[in-house]
Amino acid sequence: MRKALALLRTGSKGPEVSYAKWMINLASRRRKHGFHWQNEFNAENQTFTGLFHKAVVAFQQAAGFKGGDVDGVIGDKTWGALGVQLAITYPIRLVPQPKRHTCFECCARMIQNGRPAKLGKTRLVAVERGSERMVEVRPDGSRVPTDRFAEPDILKLFARGGLWMGEGLHAIDEHNLKLFARRNAWQWHWPPATFEQIAEWLAQAPVMAGGFLVNPGQEAYPGHAVAIGGIWTDWTAEGTLIKVFDPFPVGRGRIYATQPENFFAAGRQFQAEIFYVPADAGTKSHGSYQIWENNIPKY
Repeated sequence: MRKALALLRTGSKGPEVSYAKWMINLASRRRKHGFHWQNEFNAENQTFTGLFHKAVVAFQQAAGFKGGDVDGVIGDKTWGALGVQLAITYPIRLVPQPKRHTCFECCARMIQNGRPAKLGKTRLVAVERGSERMVEVRPDGSRVPTDRFAEPDILKLFARGGLWMGEGLHAIDEHNLKLFARRNAWQWHWPPATFEQIAEWLAQAPVMAGGFLVNPGQEAYPGHAVAIGGIWTDWTAEGTLIKVFDPFPVGRGRIYATQPENFFAAGRQFQAEIFYVPADAGTKSHGSYQIWENNIPKY
């Protein structure tokens, strides 16, 4: 069975390395087992370097490891010594956005193992620059002014293929977000969401988060969506990171780790407005779970 936290050594790459650096930094700040490392590691760097190997060896020695266990490799025992208590990951295939404003479509495919979202009857809408009025985009390309709240049972899609979330942080179209969930028979949850809640949702299926990328001093618009495919935690907020599958940048996408309560997506602060949990994720294999008790890996 594939483990939720991989065996890491010099040369390893990925968001799990980010979490390892995050926890070594935290162990140093907490003086866990008397361990202290002079400089903190950049957790955004997803490469297990030679210097990080030395820090892991120092931590293992401080934690009382003996003989061959002092190897600079991070496995179940070292994760346990770092205080990790729960790890959940899903085998998600990253689906990059083919163009702008297609993040909801791509995230739906990621959390449903390639299956697209169900949309039903829809209309395409856009906001015109300058006038800031909402318009319906007709099949011939013409744009007709429309009431923002007309036809409540018709799902509104942003003109280029994304879900219409509203005008910004202070004008969320809650009805449209709920309608999207109902069309797909998904659960929806409003923030704020604690890391404990996210862990509970991930115990059921991968999660999708929709929200706005925050621009300092500006109204954030348009929205963005990412898939959450894992969580690693020591059951403290500061010792928790989530594994994000971001369809942006266009044509590439990105997988990274971030804090659930200080969310960053697409390189900017992200304010989640809704979390979706599919009732039937349709994954070929279930998520991988690991639990530690009193620093001892259970499974």
